Amino acid sequence: MRRWSGIGICALAVFVVLPATRVAAHATFITSNPVDGSVLAGSPTVAEMRFTEAVLLSASRVQLLHLGTEVEEDLKLSTAHGGTTLLAEMPKLQRGAYILRFVVVDPADLHKTVGSISFGIGVAAPPSESGQQVDSSWLSIVLRAITDGALLLAVGAVVVAVLLVRNGRRDLDQVTRLAILSGAVVAIGWLGLLVADAATVGFGNVRWTSLLLNSDPGRRALVGVQLALGLWWTVRLLRRGGNHAAQWFVVRILAVIGAGFVIADAYGGHAGIGGSFLVGVLLRVVHVASLCVWIGAVAAMWMLTRRDHHLRALWPSISSLAAIGLAVTGASGLLLSGRVAVTVTALLGTTYGQRIVIKAGLLVVLAVLGTLATRRIRQGNEPRRLPLELAVAGIAVVIASLLASSAPARGEQFLPPPDEQPQVVTSDLLDLTVSASIEPARPGPNLVQVRVLDTRRPSPGPVQNVTLRITGGDGSVIAQRQGVPASGVIEWTDIAVPNPGTYRIEVDVDRPAVPVAPFVASWSVDPAPVPRVDRVLSTRSWAPLAAVFAAGWVLLVAAGWWGSRRLFTSSHHETSPVH
Repeated sequence: MRRWSGIGICALAVFVVLPATRVAAHATFITSNPVDGSVLAGSPTVAEMRFTEAVLLSASRVQLLHLGTEVEEDLKLSTAHGGTTLLAEMPKLQRGAYILRFVVVDPADLHKTVGSISFGIGVAAPPSESGQQVDSSWLSIVLRAITDGALLLAVGAVVVAVLLVRNGRRDLDQVTRLAILSGAVVAIGWLGLLVADAATVGFGNVRWTSLLLNSDPGRRALVGVQLALGLWWTVRLLRRGGNHAAQWFVVRILAVIGAGFVIADAYGGHAGIGGSFLVGVLLRVVHVASLCVWIGAVAAMWMLTRRDHHLRALWPSISSLAAIGLAVTGASGLLLSGRVAVTVTALLGTTYGQRIVIKAGLLVVLAVLGTLATRRIRQGNEPRRLPLELAVAGIAVVIASLLASSAPARGEQFLPPPDEQPQVVTSDLLDLTVSASIEPARPGPNLVQVRVLDTRRPSPGPVQNVTLRITGGDGSVIAQRQGVPASGVIEWTDIAVPNPGTYRIEVDVDRPAVPVAPFVASWSVDPAPVPRVDRVLSTRSWAPLAAVFAAGWVLLVAAGWWGSRRLFTSSHHETSPVH
């Protein structure tokens, strides 16, 4: 039996390790070429769209819309730079306005990012829609909540089984039946999540082989089936009995399978957001495992003790594990919140962040209920209010499902606005040094300055006039201004740049004494920055504060547990009879 058990552990390790892919949920749109809103002189051959994460090519789509016509065509796609850049082959385009509408899917959890890029060839670009992430469907959220609850119960039942074998109990039918049933629900739930998420993408847009092998939901579904079968096989070995040493060995395999469920659930999704991917995975594994040891084990015990009152002897052990799980769950959850909420504003001023705050509040409620239950257990009684405690935990699981199905509160909109640096071009024209600057070099009104410095002494003659001409990519004149520099400087505040892109500038300096050639250069106008949130509470990073709160939470739980234990010991000594 040891040989087959070793083979089972090795097979489980292979199934868990092979699906590893360093991706994070929600491929956020960064930039494109052509730049959104740009005016081009000719037809581009390829359109590039860059995202923060790799995209699932088989489920992504880009359409080209010819404005003024009813022509809409799907473009042939490929990827570059590790899958983070989507390349769309462009047909030969004539003068006109165009929109590239994209729908990309990330392989971490099949979440969609939609948006559009507009450009014009010889004409102004039409309005576009900024890239935004689409949350999962309500069916996916419900399935995720059910699956997460079943996962907690399955691993919690494994924890109870380990405690039973450790205490020499051999009647394991009830707890193993609960573990098998819950594990099957987890595997079926992961399969259902895969189908539900694929439905939101569109079954016709999905290549199932690629989806199963290249996306985290697909591979998690495959691993879940294997883990459920391994759980069933291990329980059969456990039920065959044997001596205590044999049972203890088999139950270790059961614990490894339970850890496999935890790792498969924690891997992917938001794991790579906000920092190191490996650190994110470890934090999520610790968070899910502590929840299983705490809520999962308590739920399993509550269900099992209703049928077998002899199991109540395990409550002290479950209570000790719950205290550890409470401390670790809160600390790891706070550290994870620092990765998915970038600032204090992102935490308190968004729906996503407010859900995190509500979840933290529920954790405090559970801590209070757990303290009351621990007091009764140390008095030798069965804990009360367990249905209330499990109901609060169920609400927390639903909120966690909502968080996993929506985009984290990260992005430029929560950060301080970038410093606006003027773009300056300079050239030497005989004895003159001429420079032209534009600030902030964004679409809309800009401050334009021309400086003329005469380096010859004595000067051959004054500058009588300066003419500035700005030309767009389509050859049209955006602005033309004239003026006489005062102390070598002339500026205009009424020049508006319509679109991002490259603009040709020509500065003609009129100096009759010694004529100079016109100064020709170009400016690159960047797209407008991402609009900031309407209400900024604080741009301070939340991650360092979350780490401080996590340390404080661990100390608080430890102090509460120690104080409760000390109070019980003191009370027990006072009520003990004197011999």
